[in-house]
Amino acid sequence: MLAKMAAARGATPVPTGITIPVSLIGSVAADQTKVGDLFHFRTTGDIKAGDLLIPAGTIGDGVISDANTAAHHRSSSNLSLTPRVLHLASGTDVAVALADDTIVEKKSRPRLFPVPFLLGGALLVGAVGSPAKPAALAEGTIFSVVTASP
Repeated sequence: MLAKMAAARGATPVPTGITIPVSLIGSVAADQTKVGDLFHFRTTGDIKAGDLLIPAGTIGDGVISDANTAAHHRSSSNLSLTPRVLHLASGTDVAVALADDTIVEKKSRPRLFPVPFLLGGALLVGAVGSPAKPAALAEGTIFSVVTASP
């Protein structure tokens, strides 16, 4: 649909599979967001996509595809991002997807320490520890997107 809209406006078609390095705008944390929330990123350098120049600083957005915090000391916290689109200054939107070689996700696991104790004459080993910290990605986190079919 984006390709049809771009063609209708006389915009230059964008080839698929062009890798574009981007950086996260703002930080994103599993305990401060939910699945479906938007996040934003910007291109880190000028990219030539066919006849189209995508300048450094072009803003894009996507959605949070996984965000959960640790419920107790045995669970982990997860955070995953799914980029969707770059917004060109011309008004054209370019569909993007996460590059295959890039992972934009963070997992945080609890810290556990073994503790031996006696129970009914048997020596057992339990664990104590601190819960996992909420998974988070810092502002400026670098990842790559690729131009995709709309």
